[in-house]
Amino acid sequence: MAEEKAESLQLELDAAKERIEELQVDYELLSSEMQDNADSSVGHIGEGGPSEQVDAALGAEAMVETLTEKKFELEDRVKLLEEEVAQLKP
Repeated sequence: MAEEKAESLQLELDAAKERIEELQVDYELLSSEMQDNADSSVGHIGEGGPSEQVDAALGAEAMVETLTEKKFELEDRVKLLEEEVAQLKP
């Protein structure tokens, strides 16, 4: 019974770690895009509506914040799962 629980928790832990990696990649891509947008906005303030660029940057920033929060939540979950797995292993 404990072995089944440990295996189940290990699978959940592995899935959570994989999700963290995916979120980290998304975070890095969005951060890079935000920086690129900020750099290009500085050079093109008079072109294409600065308010649109600001809106896009704010949207990207909100997405990065959301992904960061999810990453932290998943890291906390991974920590708890690792503790549970450690307790179940002989």
